[in-house]
Amino acid sequence: MVYIEFAKDNSGQRPVLNELERLRKQAAANNPEAIWLLQRITRALQFAQRYGIPEALIHNLISEDDVGIPFTLVQPVKALKSHQPLYELRVNQKNRKGAFRAIFFTHIFEGNQILVFTYSVMKMKTSSPEFDRAVEITERMIPDFLKDPSKYINGG
Repeated sequence: MVYIEFAKDNSGQRPVLNELERLRKQAAANNPEAIWLLQRITRALQFAQRYGIPEALIHNLISEDDVGIPFTLVQPVKALKSHQPLYELRVNQKNRKGAFRAIFFTHIFEGNQILVFTYSVMKMKTSSPEFDRAVEITERMIPDFLKDPSKYINGG
């Protein structure tokens, strides 16, 4: 089985989950861009969980939004080759106004794969200092995570 966990940061917050909650509130207030983006992020998370790693790396996501409009996300899960063992969940905003990126790595616990999501950013350009910082923080976190996963996630 594949599970998703949203890791805690040093202050006990879950940054990716917090960002998803912020988008959910905007969507609940009828923000059309948040609705559009959140539906695709939700489907991309389900996709990553359904396939796991490495299988999710070789598939595109073909789905429908909540009103039945079909869409395709090309390569919604990508390995960060220069930053192994990290991956990113990728959803571009409507009309390419920006891009949601969520950093994660995998952890095996009791034979199950856990996708550990650490940080997310809305990239407005291909190069993003916020994204680079999220990658760096995650890379520094992994050794401590491996010593005591329970500091960061519920299971594992």
